[in-house]
Amino acid sequence: MQMMKGEKNVPKVRFPGFTDDWEQRKLGECCNIFAGGTPSTSQKEYWENGDVNWLPSGNIQDCYIYESDIKTKITKLGLEKSSAKIIKRDTALLAMTGATCGKSAYLTCDSSANQSVMAFETDLLDSKMLFYIFQKNKDYILKFQAGGAQAGINKDTCQNLSFMFPQIEEQKEIGAFLMNLDSLITLQQRKLDAMKEYKKGMLQNMFPKEGESVPEVRFPGFTGEWERRKLGDISDFITKGATPTTYGFDWVDNGILFFRNDAIKDNQFVYGDYSFISEEANEVLKRSEITGDDILIAITGDIGKVGIVPKIIKKANINQHTARVRVLRDAVPYFVYQSLATDIQQRKYKKIKTGLSMPQLSLEQIRDTMIYCPSIDEQFKISDTLTNLDTLISLHQRKLEAMKEYKKGMLQQMFV
Repeated sequence: MQMMKGEKNVPKVRFPGFTDDWEQRKLGECCNIFAGGTPSTSQKEYWENGDVNWLPSGNIQDCYIYESDIKTKITKLGLEKSSAKIIKRDTALLAMTGATCGKSAYLTCDSSANQSVMAFETDLLDSKMLFYIFQKNKDYILKFQAGGAQAGINKDTCQNLSFMFPQIEEQKEIGAFLMNLDSLITLQQRKLDAMKEYKKGMLQNMFPKEGESVPEVRFPGFTGEWERRKLGDISDFITKGATPTTYGFDWVDNGILFFRNDAIKDNQFVYGDYSFISEEANEVLKRSEITGDDILIAITGDIGKVGIVPKIIKKANINQHTARVRVLRDAVPYFVYQSLATDIQQRKYKKIKTGLSMPQLSLEQIRDTMIYCPSIDEQFKISDTLTNLDTLISLHQRKLEAMKEYKKGMLQQMFV
């Protein structure tokens, strides 16, 4: 690829050999644009034992759609007796309404779809490039939503959408390049998912199951029963945070990190939408100060989700939706954190929640949480193994995020 400087109607990054200006094309002049339909659900003969692919708009997720992704079928009679139509493979799709409105997909097999899916069949444009144009311009497309409670994009809007396109050969190069990039991203996502599933299996096997006092899998040299310990007995005073503004303190541009419970996601500490507070505010909120190896538990919202504060954080604070557990006695913080992240413990937290409009866990319920603990040496051994797994998962996660950012940059630089 090469960088283009100071030229109009051409992208910043371009494949060698292409020099012509890009031209504005109206989709209604280049595509056969049509929406799908839904056979009557009261007519069993339209659905039972069907063999015609049928896509709901929920499948439109800025992705490629393969035969194996389509779970719903209709019958040929259902196709004939409704406004549903067969959409040819290699067609770009756009969701018109609902939660996926503005998202797009590339169809790799023949299929019908519901009335919230718009198809753009074309022989004049490369459908893969059109699919990526939809991705790049999602926010722009959403500006044309119309309607009331169920706002959406209509056919007239789709026909009047105009975008810049190069000659067809360059379109094909761009579409193929970005498809290969998406394939690499998908492969990396699968690697990450496989690592997470492997860790999930390790957690199930390395911690006692319900009603058991020893795990199924143990390291050589370790025997004996694990002991039930109350979280409050192996920890410093378990507390929760507060909102600094309640005490008259404003947010500052730089200072002490302040975390909300969005700092915990998928039982990991992810920083979230953090802010900063002053040293003076932190001193007033000293009781909920956190540091590396402290365990955080969401006590409202997605209750029970847990994360451990990275060692790099020496001093920070939290809001009232998060509990802090500081392990001090007869236990290893990382071991306790992983014990709280097991499916068994997560299910227990979901069962003991209090509060109606907003699910909550009380600090007393956190303190009364019972976990099984082996010897300190065995805790360290388990912690080391799971730490290594978490490091690998983090590496795969960072690689995936870097690939997505690279794609995002390419979408900005390869289009006009």
